[in-house]
Amino acid sequence: MRDCTVRLDHSKYHFVDDMPREYVHEMNKGFRFNRKANLVGSSNEVNVWLNNEEAKALLDTGSSVSTVSKDFYDKFLSETPLSPISELLHIECADGESLPYHGYITASLRVNDHALNDQMIEALFLVVPSRRYHADVPLLIGTNVLDILLEMTKNTYGVKFLQNAQLTTPVYLAFRCITLREKELAHNHNVLAYVKSAEYKRITVKPNSEAVIQGYLQRKLPYHPTCAVTNPTPRSNIPDDLDISSVLVTYDHTQTCTIPILISNVSTRTFSIDPKELLCELQPATVQSCQLQEESHSLCVKSEINMPENELSSDDLDKVHKVLDDFDDIFSKGEKDIGHNDRVQHRIELSDEKPFKQRYRRVPPAMIDQVRDHIQQLLEAGIIRKSHSPFSSNVVLAKKKNGQLRLCIDFRQLNARTIKDNYSLPRIEDILESLAGNKYFSVLDMKSGYHQVEIFEEHKPRTAFTVGSLGFYEYNRMPFGLTNAPATYQRLMEECLGDLHLNICYIYLDDLIIFSRTLDEHLDRMRQVFTKLRESGLKLTPKKCFLLMKRIKYVGHIVSEKGIEADDDKVDKVKNWPRPTSKEEVRQFLGFVGYYRRFVKDFAKIAKPLTNLLPTPTKSKRKTKASTKQTFEWGETQEKAFLELKTQLTSPPILAYPDYTHEFELHTDASGQGLGAALYQEKDGHKRVISYASRGLSKSEQNYPAHKLEFLALKWAVTEKFKDYLYGQKFTVLTDNNPLTYILSTAQLDATGHRWVAALAAFNFDLQYRPGKNNADADGLSRLPGILKNQTSIKIPKESIDAICQTMVVDKTPYIECLPISETVVDGTEDQTSDIPSVNIKNAQQKDPDLSLWLDFVASGIRPRKDQLSPSSYNTVLLQNFDKLVVRHGVLHRKTDETFQVVVPQVIVPEILHLLHNNFGHQGRDRTISLVRDRFFWPGMCRDIESWISKCERCTRRKTPTNVRAPLVNITTSQPLELVCLDFLSLEKSKGGYEYVLIITDHFTKYAMAIPTKNMTAKTTADAFFKNFVLHYGIPQTIHSDQGANFQSHIIQELCKILNIRKSKTTPYHPMGNGQCERFNRTLMDMLGTLEIEQKKDWKTYIGPLVHAYNCTRHSTTGISPFALMFGREPKLPVDFAFGIRETEVNKISSTKYMENLRKTLQASFDLAMRNSKNSQSKQKEKYDSKVRAATVNVGDRVLVKIVAFDGRHKIANKWEEDVYIVIDKPNFDIPVLYGRISSLFSIWE
Repeated sequence: MRDCTVRLDHSKYHFVDDMPREYVHEMNKGFRFNRKANLVGSSNEVNVWLNNEEAKALLDTGSSVSTVSKDFYDKFLSETPLSPISELLHIECADGESLPYHGYITASLRVNDHALNDQMIEALFLVVPSRRYHADVPLLIGTNVLDILLEMTKNTYGVKFLQNAQLTTPVYLAFRCITLREKELAHNHNVLAYVKSAEYKRITVKPNSEAVIQGYLQRKLPYHPTCAVTNPTPRSNIPDDLDISSVLVTYDHTQTCTIPILISNVSTRTFSIDPKELLCELQPATVQSCQLQEESHSLCVKSEINMPENELSSDDLDKVHKVLDDFDDIFSKGEKDIGHNDRVQHRIELSDEKPFKQRYRRVPPAMIDQVRDHIQQLLEAGIIRKSHSPFSSNVVLAKKKNGQLRLCIDFRQLNARTIKDNYSLPRIEDILESLAGNKYFSVLDMKSGYHQVEIFEEHKPRTAFTVGSLGFYEYNRMPFGLTNAPATYQRLMEECLGDLHLNICYIYLDDLIIFSRTLDEHLDRMRQVFTKLRESGLKLTPKKCFLLMKRIKYVGHIVSEKGIEADDDKVDKVKNWPRPTSKEEVRQFLGFVGYYRRFVKDFAKIAKPLTNLLPTPTKSKRKTKASTKQTFEWGETQEKAFLELKTQLTSPPILAYPDYTHEFELHTDASGQGLGAALYQEKDGHKRVISYASRGLSKSEQNYPAHKLEFLALKWAVTEKFKDYLYGQKFTVLTDNNPLTYILSTAQLDATGHRWVAALAAFNFDLQYRPGKNNADADGLSRLPGILKNQTSIKIPKESIDAICQTMVVDKTPYIECLPISETVVDGTEDQTSDIPSVNIKNAQQKDPDLSLWLDFVASGIRPRKDQLSPSSYNTVLLQNFDKLVVRHGVLHRKTDETFQVVVPQVIVPEILHLLHNNFGHQGRDRTISLVRDRFFWPGMCRDIESWISKCERCTRRKTPTNVRAPLVNITTSQPLELVCLDFLSLEKSKGGYEYVLIITDHFTKYAMAIPTKNMTAKTTADAFFKNFVLHYGIPQTIHSDQGANFQSHIIQELCKILNIRKSKTTPYHPMGNGQCERFNRTLMDMLGTLEIEQKKDWKTYIGPLVHAYNCTRHSTTGISPFALMFGREPKLPVDFAFGIRETEVNKISSTKYMENLRKTLQASFDLAMRNSKNSQSKQKEKYDSKVRAATVNVGDRVLVKIVAFDGRHKIANKWEEDVYIVIDKPNFDIPVLYGRISSLFSIWE
């Protein structure tokens, strides 16, 4: 009757067959139910493998040890060593009978259970004498093994593993028995009652947030004590990531007791708490009143501060106490004792100062008294005051970890209008690395740090908030939740600490750390910092201060004399992190572990299978179908990556501090999955890791050949990731593939390759490479056959690298590469949008009495009669254009051959003119009309524009009538980059010492660039031209300039020779020979001249946006904007986004189709531009020729040459040279270049 097996609680009877018949008779006597169904439970035996030998085992939760029979050991495990215990252990059965044993063994155990994933564990088994029961069940598994299996299951399936894991019945019963036993232990430590959730619905606790849950007691409380404290209980199924705060509870025996329980979610996941779920337990508490007397405060402070007193000698401890006694006033005495500093006041500058009012959110009745008391505390502390502000934000109630109420304000609407403060916070990596060589660390915590900062008086009303019937208040001190609060607080702390910051301490928001090499030095630095805090009126929280620690947590890392480690708490969270089941959980996991990616070698490569699960970000805000339909599929590669990351982060290395007196060693590697790099330094004969770095590849980079990927890895690691370490330092690069083969084997480097070479040339390094298996840090993916065949480890010195880089700069011709717009122009254009208001053109048209009627007429398609319209020129013009009027997206437009013009109500015409004239460089009549006409339409538009410009004060003050232009030789070009003109413009010195501008214009497209420089040397000229123009737009066929020394220099000649550029020049002292640059110079100066006085002092900042405005405006010569001619599309301007115009549908087309369309567009634009240019040049020549009065010079004529260069004053000096020249040749009658001679000498002049 094997199915009736029963275990009688550790007795020597295990089967009914083993029991005396009278026992069986007595058990059955009096039972009226079925014997087999009710008397005997299910079997608690399972199949296992012990050292790969299959056997049955009894799961015995009443046994503390696990056993194996002697017969089974002799038959199957005889080769396993049997170790004696020698009276160290005594085993008894439940009836007290001793159980002898032969010794113990260590064996590998695997349980046949799907939920346990057939995992193998090492376990200890006692070898006991064989009994009858052992013939079929030779093994007994006790709690020493069951506890290990239970913990493994809990780590895999979470705290609710009994519900989540599909366990077999014996394993389930065993785990449940152990779990219940652990929970019952809670009754042994004086538990008054258990607290369950009194909520009627499931409560959700979001990541990094808090929730207050009302709890009720499971049993009536005793009369004494009347005070109790809530504590977590092992009986609860609450996840470990939910922190239940300890709260002091005072209860009344005559009333039903409900307790508010504060639960904090410190993880990145969302948890739910069901109704009636066990939350915590209630234990008795003894409350002692503490009188904070002035004379006892110092003692309280010293007792609250965290110090390793057992590691300090009595003399050292006395020194520390002396410092604390001297500065005990900087430590807060209580909740109301908050410091105050008004040296740096928080300002809330708004882009829209129109007041707003949010709807009032009701305060829960159960919390009204707490909120009232909290408001009173804030009033008494001077943090808030009563308000009469027109602004009003809502309150959000939360609880701190200590159970105290936290009053939060919903400042989202205020923050949306706040102009952002770009005061930068320190880089955490820089702070951590600067702690090198220190032994002692102290971390100080500011008492309610933000509340110690005063708010600018005029801006206090903007923080107003309502608490309904409890009042209307505003903040005197800076609250939490304001968008610029971190920047203000960082600015305040850095100003208060002055020179101490970065020298003896670091401040990162409210985390202040003091560091030193010796204890006496540390105490001296503590005094300096404490003195600054006292002078600034700032105070510390004593119980959150840690002094003289040798190992301490700071900004999420553990710092010590040895180096930097990952935070232990975070590592434990990674270890217990469950397998993600959705994209959101994958994103949460990667976001959490990514904070410590510098501790993991090849992080990006390992994590790639997980990142592939996330939708690929696109530049378009509209989601693509592919990203929308992307499914979540967790496979073997994802599981491997997940476990690998957990393994790497649960045993992270200790990163060493960088020592800049030693040489660095950089290892780089590249593969199809990503780039990897590791920075090392050798210390005391051991190679120590400074940092790891990795990143994935873009779509274009995934197409790179292996040798180019290696070159990319080198460039990225040196010039980007580890630049702060390596710049100015001597270092060695170790790689498994020589990146310089990419340079040497590539016949023609593109512009990207040249940029990489130029960037690497600024660093001082040797290159050491060794192929394949000889390189332990390489993955072998970049081994190319033939390139590194039969090579041994080779070291290339810095001189050779410089020579190769120099050769590439001199001998190779970059590939012409066009980008949409250069960095010089783009940087400033984005800032223009901040000054442009968002205009709802649709509402404006609907509110206009005339246009609202026209919207209906056009929508219905019925042409109105004159008697239906009010008599006005506005309606007359619209009636004439009725066939061209259309309604698009609810907005009335006028359709032309080229674009759709928004029909503008008269009320917003001034705003449009202000945007496109005043905010667009105060350009002239024709240019402004062109800008407006491309976008808008209203009757009398040209008249309004002319009137606006004639009344523009800044135009009147600055601009003068255009002078008669000197004669120009018509130069004909037919494509971009055929002829590029260069010139220098000198201006008043701008901030940063810039006083020159290199002007570059493309003759065909009229596209212009203006590059600020500090000087006009040949090197600066060549550098600016190459980096800002050639690398972005390609190599021109010809460059044209005057005969300045910088343009005629050897460097420029060599640059032209290398890039195969033809160089032409103007006649000396004849600037009209470079007329296009000269005309643009005048336009640019006019635009700069319209800047405000303070803006003119920093013209370098504004020159980029102004040049961009010029390029986006239709040119009078070509009839097309330079931007459109250069790039084949019209630019989108901030005003287009502000008025919501030019929003075209995005059609997906292939790259081939796009190139074909672009080619057609460019060809049509080029043809139109050439026709317009020829017409314009013909008109200019005709106009000039009508005014020409000069004599014709022929061959043989005697002429004088005019003197244009004088030394000093020359009012009475000769205007002509003494020598007489004879014209001997006139090679081109259209170009005024003549050949002349003096005696036997020949001179060429223009």
